[in-house]
Amino acid sequence: MKCQDCGSTDFVKNGKNQKTQRQKYKCKNCGSDKYPIDDKTLISKPSLSEVSPMTEEQLRAKYDLSFIVQTALSQLEKGQFLNKEMLLKRCKLSASAAGVSATIHAEQFKPYRGKAKGGDIIFGHPDRIRTLIEETVLFEI
Repeated sequence: MKCQDCGSTDFVKNGKNQKTQRQKYKCKNCGSDKYPIDDKTLISKPSLSEVSPMTEEQLRAKYDLSFIVQTALSQLEKGQFLNKEMLLKRCKLSASAAGVSATIHAEQFKPYRGKAKGGDIIFGHPDRIRTLIEETVLFEI
């Protein structure tokens, strides 16, 4: 092991990373904290200035249910359909999570959904959903 700051090879153990359980080290010469990323490579902990802020799109993709569902539905091509469970899986959402049911049943997603005779809610491209409702293959909900 070699300190990336001063080049020293003298280290002492300095606890473990709580998330990865990997051993951390401290340079005896300059006091720099180091931790191994593989057998013999060390890097320093990133400073706050090295951490990139989250963009609005990244924030919405992680927390905004309407954005998540809209993104998944807008990627459907004509002739592609998902039932409710498939949509939730594609969006990586749990049916029991707060607000999920209200979101997928929101008025803004009405053009993307229809109800099959068996009771399943089907999502697809708005043009195909409208055609299938007109043909009574699906029902408007």
